[in-house]
Amino acid sequence: MAEHYAYENNRLKTSTIIAGTDFGDAVTEEYTYDDFGNVTQKKSMTGYDDKTLVEKAQYDDQGKFVIKKQIISVWKLILLIMTGGRFSQKKIPIIISRPIPMISGEN
Repeated sequence: MAEHYAYENNRLKTSTIIAGTDFGDAVTEEYTYDDFGNVTQKKSMTGYDDKTLVEKAQYDDQGKFVIKKQIISVWKLILLIMTGGRFSQKKIPIIISRPIPMISGEN
């Protein structure tokens, strides 16, 4: 097992964990941050099969609370929106031949 970490501005930028001796067993995660230091995007990718999972978070103006979260996998987009202190969930199937739709804060 091997682990590799890369940092930028004192924040974790990428991590790669290889479970075996082959890169096909690797899981790489890339992180993006806002000005408050909150993770706004985490992109997880696996070795050769190129399966990707993207998690995005949007925070309030003070950067304290998550107000919207998107989870984008190979087959679907899960949108979580904070309303009244609770998250509501919406699942959207992804058609591979078209790009992933951009989603605004309003539904």
